[in-house]
Amino acid sequence: MASTEAKSTDISGRMSTTIQALLPVAAATSQNHSLSDPNLIDVSQADNALLHPELLGLCKDAISQRLSEETFKYPTGFGGDPEMLQALSGFFNNYFRPAIPVTPEHLAIGAGVAYVNQEIQSLSPVLAGVCLSNIRTSLTRLLTGTDAFGAYFYINAGVQLIPANPAPFKSALTAEVLLPAIENAYKSAPDLKRVKGLLICNPHNPFGQSYSSEVLQDLLAWCAEKDIHYISDEVYAGMEYGTDAGNNEFVSVLALPVIDSSSTVIRAEDPDTLGDRKLLQRSRVHVLWSASKLFGLPGIRLSWPADKIKGCLITQSNPMLRVGISLATYNQVSSLSSLFMTYLLNSPELSTLLKTNTSRIAKHYSLLSSTLRDLGVEFLPANSGFFVFARLTTGNDSWESEENIVKRLREYGVLVSAGREFGGSESEKGWVRITLAVPPEKFEESVKRIKRCLVEGSQGSSL
Repeated sequence: MASTEAKSTDISGRMSTTIQALLPVAAATSQNHSLSDPNLIDVSQADNALLHPELLGLCKDAISQRLSEETFKYPTGFGGDPEMLQALSGFFNNYFRPAIPVTPEHLAIGAGVAYVNQEIQSLSPVLAGVCLSNIRTSLTRLLTGTDAFGAYFYINAGVQLIPANPAPFKSALTAEVLLPAIENAYKSAPDLKRVKGLLICNPHNPFGQSYSSEVLQDLLAWCAEKDIHYISDEVYAGMEYGTDAGNNEFVSVLALPVIDSSSTVIRAEDPDTLGDRKLLQRSRVHVLWSASKLFGLPGIRLSWPADKIKGCLITQSNPMLRVGISLATYNQVSSLSSLFMTYLLNSPELSTLLKTNTSRIAKHYSLLSSTLRDLGVEFLPANSGFFVFARLTTGNDSWESEENIVKRLREYGVLVSAGREFGGSESEKGWVRITLAVPPEKFEESVKRIKRCLVEGSQGSSL
């Protein structure tokens, strides 16, 4: 059929297959956003608007103080602008507490985390990723037509993502639930030799939670046993705000014990937690980070049509991979983009900005969580990133009821993301993801509308 379509549209069969994989994603996106309603409050996007007023001023200052004729030339450096790489290294060393200090030689910069991730997949080569129900993890199920990320991995790098989908959600990030789910997903692969990596999003999207240090070490040990790469997507790091009992503090994989090429153990701050776990080679541990979530800068697209200002790969003991990524992403990030990021990361206001960001997220979380508790709505206590995952249906949990509550909320003027978009589970239906990082006046109004929808809905039939 693909060949017939190719002839009728004058495109190759390969491209036709690619487009077919994208059609469900395009249709879903169009359905959600085609009819623009000025009264609709969108709390479905993975976007952070809380620092936009402050960042606008910094961006203007950066341009007025640092813009020169050199900025109009081709970017300098290999792997990214040298000044920006130095600024990023300092940022990671200050906020990610790596066991080995991050240096510019450990970094490669691309147009966005999604693109850099795809390059890792194709250059490692990571021909298949085993993912859990945390973001691109369960999102990978969309390869079959229900999510965007799986389709993009397939299209750009030929990577098939295999979701693990641990359930129940309330304990999905524990070793007891998570590790068996990953093992089962791994065994479901048609060819185990083609599985080359494990992709984890920490902090988790959409749960808004972080993995414990012990669970992360279990995952590294699992990768060591399977002899595969560990890819840690840490784009939601730097936004730890919550105090809910039982939630874990964010720990970067950079801070955990690994071994180098000489089999020397590189230990972090607390070596006593290692136990008898098998250690993964440092050359197989990679971290992804982007400015788009922490600083809310997805709209600055100055060098590549990606969804993030830039993506940063940290790989501390794999120079060949770093060179490959740098070649694949060469000149993607513009000099103007680099100028602003360097100015921002070196700004004396950076620490205050980050505290302001988390303070605003925490305030929004407190408002939403207290409202949901008062209504008796189940939700996952969050403390990282800017999402809340809540089960808004009552008494009739099905995919249809989940779809209905999303539609009802839209009728009340609020756009949320259906839980099924993130992979979902047959035993976990009726969930939605709500974004906390929208302007205060809009967020407060969205909570009022959600409450009104649920209260009035409970007075009628079950959702």
